[in-house]
Amino acid sequence: MDQQSKPKFDKKKWREKKYDRKVQAKDREDKQKFILKQKLQRQLKKENPSAYPLFNPDDLRSGAESSYQEKPRKLSQIKMAQLEYKKKQETKQKMREQRLKKKEEIAQALQNYRLKKLETNKVLNKKTKRGQPLMKGRMQLLFEKVKQTVGTSS
Repeated sequence: MDQQSKPKFDKKKWREKKYDRKVQAKDREDKQKFILKQKLQRQLKKENPSAYPLFNPDDLRSGAESSYQEKPRKLSQIKMAQLEYKKKQETKQKMREQRLKKKEEIAQALQNYRLKKLETNKVLNKKTKRGQPLMKGRMQLLFEKVKQTVGTSS
C-alpha cells in the first residue's frame, strides 16, 4: 500500500537536478521568468486597477468594504532597528524631562524652605533696646502654628 501511494525515487533525476549545470540554468531561467511575470502583473495592476475586480480604489474612497484585504507588511530589519532606536530616544528624552522637572521642584521647595526659615529667624532674633527678645513676634508665630493645626484637623 505504501509503495502504491509513494512514487518511486529516481536517483538519476535527482542527480541531474542537483549537479547538472544545464538543469540548474534552466531552473534559474524559469524562476526569473516567473519573477518578471509577477512584476509585470503588479505594474499592470497599478496602471489599470479597474481591470482587476478584486481591488477597486473607488470602493476604498467611498467607504464600502471590498473583498480585497491587504496583508500587513513586514518591516525590514533596518526599519525595525530605526523604530526601536526612535523609541529608545523618546524614552530617554522623557526620562531627561522628568529628571529636570523633579530637580526644579526640589530647588523650588528648597528655596521656599530657606525663605520661610529666614523670615522666622528674623522674627525670633528681634531684640529690644536692652537686648531682650521680643515676645510679640514669637507669639505671632505660635498663633500661626495653632491656626494651621486647627485648619488642617477640621
